Amino acid sequence: MESDDDKDSEPSNSEYDTADEDLDVYFEKINNPYINRISEAKKFNEGEICDYYVFVSKGYFAEGEPLAFFESIEGKISNVYKKELALKGGLKVRIMLCANMKQIKLENSEPLFYTFPFKYETIEIIREDRIEAIIEKEYNEIIDEIQDKVLQESGWSFVQVEEVFLEISILKSLQRSSYLPLPEVLDKPQLGLINSQNRDDNEYFKWCISTYHTRKEILKANRKSPHLNEIWRLRRNANIANFDGIKFPVTLHDIDKFEENNSNYVINIFKLFYKEVFRKIKVDIDPLHISKRNYQVEHMIDLLYLTEGEESLNNQKKSK
Repeated sequence: MESDDDKDSEPSNSEYDTADEDLDVYFEKINNPYINRISEAKKFNEGEICDYYVFVSKGYFAEGEPLAFFESIEGKISNVYKKELALKGGLKVRIMLCANMKQIKLENSEPLFYTFPFKYETIEIIREDRIEAIIEKEYNEIIDEIQDKVLQESGWSFVQVEEVFLEISILKSLQRSSYLPLPEVLDKPQLGLINSQNRDDNEYFKWCISTYHTRKEILKANRKSPHLNEIWRLRRNANIANFDGIKFPVTLHDIDKFEENNSNYVINIFKLFYKEVFRKIKVDIDPLHISKRNYQVEHMIDLLYLTEGEESLNNQKKSK
């Protein structure tokens, strides 16, 4: 690692003008994450951390051009994401690039060098075939941030890439192992959300499938809908689908397996999104996993992704 004095000193022309195509970069796993990284993961209700890091040696052939640099390491990032996805079943990822920038002020002939971190928002990965598109989206947003910094009337210009961090955490299960209350803003009968109260097992996903079939039977018989959140009403349809190879509580990765087992089902997953509108917190629902076979099969089931702590998030934000 470089000292602050090294980062703020002016590099020689030979250090930046001489590119060495034999130099390469390799990502290494961070075995002991910084305490603030751990705290951040807990704050945003993320799972276990498995971050990676690479230091870019001076003279690396693409160090001075952000797009060329990302294109040169895109395959390495993809390999890391694919490996961790296979092990963990679902990921939250974010790329952070540390760039050395130079500022020249008219009143001072000596340039100032400083390292700035650039990063994009966290993105969820549950399918391997979307990894390349996610990486491209991440680095294009970072490049836009760098360009915005350069275009500002601050005199900063890009010099070189110094470090890259892959912030990776495990995407938690679709639901906790048992019943989890809905956020107050969604706990309204008119919204039609059914929240099965399985307090004695960790098979919430199975009860969601059973709820769908039980409700369908009731509607077909033109009967009044009972309280479908009560598990005893759902038991007769508990094993109506094929759950072979599915581990409970399920992860988002298990949804693909379930659809492979049951060709006449599609599962769509949605997540909560909180935003401030006219100084009030509003809740919206965004798609997280949308099946490619929608409207092509008999059973189309929509589920809400909810994590522990989110049931009180709306109230916490109101109090701020």
